[in-house]
Amino acid sequence: MKKKIKRAKGKLGILVHGLGSAAATTFISGVEAIKKGLAEPVGSLTQAGNILMDKKTGTGYSKLKEYISLANIKDIVFGGWDTHNDDLFAVAVKAQIVQPGLLQQLKPELEKIVPMKAFEGFIPELNTVDVKLKQDKFEFAKQVMYDIENFSAANNCTRLIVICFA
Repeated sequence: MKKKIKRAKGKLGILVHGLGSAAATTFISGVEAIKKGLAEPVGSLTQAGNILMDKKTGTGYSKLKEYISLANIKDIVFGGWDTHNDDLFAVAVKAQIVQPGLLQQLKPELEKIVPMKAFEGFIPELNTVDVKLKQDKFEFAKQVMYDIENFSAANNCTRLIVICFA
C-alpha cells in the first residue's frame, strides 16, 4: 500500500525544550538570519542539498527542497520551554555565541521569542523558581498539551514538532 504524503503548507511551529540553551539559541538565530537573507543555509541538507534525479545517466540534479515537500523556512515559528523568562535576544547577548553585529539585526525577531515556564521535575537538578509546580503525571501531561495548543493557536500553526536541546 502506497501512502500519499500531504504537501507542507502553512506555518510550522517548532517547540524547543531548553529554549534558552546555547545550542537552541544558535539554531534559532541561524534560521532567523536565513529568513532575513543575512545568511546562507550552509550545512542545511534540506535547503542547499542536491538529489540525483536520473540514476541511470548520473545526470539531472535538483535541490532536495524542490523534490520533497518541506516547510518554507519563512513559515517556521519558534517557541518552547525554559527555566528563565528572558527573551531569546537577551539570552543570546549573555551567551555571546552569535556575532554582535548579526545579533543586533536579529533583535526584533529574537525579542518576540519568550519561553514558557518549564516543569518542575522534568529537568534534573533544576534550581529555579520560574517553573510550573510539580503535579501528578496526568496533570503534567495536560499542562504540556495546553501549552502546545495555545502556542499553535497563537501562531496559526498547521503542524508542530517538539525538539529537545536541554
